[in-house]
Amino acid sequence: MNELTLRQVCEKYGVTRRAVQGYEKHRLVHPTGKTNRGYLLYDEQEQSIISRVKMFQGFGFSVKEIVEYQNMDNLSRINILQKKLMALIENRESTDKNISEIKNLIENIQKQDLDLQ
Repeated sequence: MNELTLRQVCEKYGVTRRAVQGYEKHRLVHPTGKTNRGYLLYDEQEQSIISRVKMFQGFGFSVKEIVEYQNMDNLSRINILQKKLMALIENRESTDKNISEIKNLIENIQKQDLDLQ
């Protein structure tokens, strides 16, 4: 069994100590042991949950929504995932538009610089 300390979990999964404590508060994860020095340990199953919670947060879910998601039936899960997918697609379209506009601004500035020379 590959148990990691809280600090190791935070480093491995790119989460803060406070985030993991929040997951614990919402009963998403819990430490599975302690070292002889009292450091909290998390087994592979808990680490997997932390990784999944972080992934869902990347989708735009709050911790509260993740807790609710866990208690949903599969049809409700599909519906909420479809809503998140649509929001991400809309955000991507907006981001793509902004990227294009910034590129145009850069090109215009560069062109003005060449015209001045």
